[in-house]
Amino acid sequence: MRQSTLILLLIIGGFHSGLSAQGTVLKKSQALIYQNLYAQAFAVLDQADSKNQNSDIFVAKLHLILDFHCYTKDYLHFALCDLHSGEKMDSLRSIPKEDGLIYFKADSIGKELLIKEPGNMQLHLAMGYFYQKLLEANQKDYMPSSAAQSRMQMHYELADRQGSRNYQSMYSLGILAMKGLDFQSALPYLQKAIELKPDHAESQANLAYALLQLNRQEEARLHADLAQKYFEDPILKAEAASMMALSFLQSGKDSLALNYFRQAYATNPDEMLSLRNILQLERKLDSNSFKQSRFIYFKKEPKSTTTFKDLYSLHPSLKEKKALLAFYQEQLKTEQEPVVLANLHLFSAVLLKDFEEADAMQKELALAREIYLEEYPPEHDIFVFMRSYFSPKNSQ
Repeated sequence: MRQSTLILLLIIGGFHSGLSAQGTVLKKSQALIYQNLYAQAFAVLDQADSKNQNSDIFVAKLHLILDFHCYTKDYLHFALCDLHSGEKMDSLRSIPKEDGLIYFKADSIGKELLIKEPGNMQLHLAMGYFYQKLLEANQKDYMPSSAAQSRMQMHYELADRQGSRNYQSMYSLGILAMKGLDFQSALPYLQKAIELKPDHAESQANLAYALLQLNRQEEARLHADLAQKYFEDPILKAEAASMMALSFLQSGKDSLALNYFRQAYATNPDEMLSLRNILQLERKLDSNSFKQSRFIYFKKEPKSTTTFKDLYSLHPSLKEKKALLAFYQEQLKTEQEPVVLANLHLFSAVLLKDFEEADAMQKELALAREIYLEEYPPEHDIFVFMRSYFSPKNSQ
């Protein structure tokens, strides 16, 4: 009995010693990650398990490589860098590297480990994350997107059924449901993602969108507001503000919707859709700001005929069209860019056609054609449009 007990104690002691050593390695690596010393962090892990036999160390390696690589070649070869003070990872990722690349075929290693440990849900979550990253990076050469999506879903759903999940797995399953337009099924996944990580802006934003599709405007506003708070990127902040606006628009609260569209545009002045929504609502509400917003919209892309088509649709009545014609004629007094001048003449002609003022229309049309011929070849689409739209059979 004493000999058996001694053997058992030696086994247990060795087991705990192995766990302790593994824990020390993982802690040391994590401490280096906190210092942005990613290459050193990987070296610590690889020295402890160079053949990838330990699933916990493999999971740590996989997350380190996926989240902090400074360069990847086809998601099989990775470079890891130690960042110095002031260095940013994004700036390094644009620089190709050929030397010192780590070969790391994650799916093959993961499959071998799962054969030994099929019930290891943390390993399933890690593999789901790997396939998620393949999808996000559009790595179709590694494997088709459909295969990556299927494998991601398989690993994440298996872990979820066993009660193992993280915000990334829940978010990804929610997005898959939304891609299939199953917004109701997406809700519990996104809600769980937020429960696990309340400041995950993407989960907040997509939950808001799903709720909007289900006409649950008040709940959508709550999450859109949080998304706007947590997003740091101005473009994404603007999108969250636009969702707030849409929720108020669906509820018939046009003034509040207008305020949020203005907020979205102020956050991201390059977003023409927000400005167009502002114009639509200001026109509807008879706002004093409409004329100024129209001028801003015009000046954004005056060389584009789409701008003029949008302005035309925003002035549906004859009275409004006369106001738009006056606006164009006013711009002709100061504009000097040839293509913009031609556009102003052409779309003045479009309006004059509606007023059945044939002589004035032909005059504007001739001025437009003369300038366009200096700028475009005769086969350009603008001449096709002019011949078609102003042909006698299309006259009113």
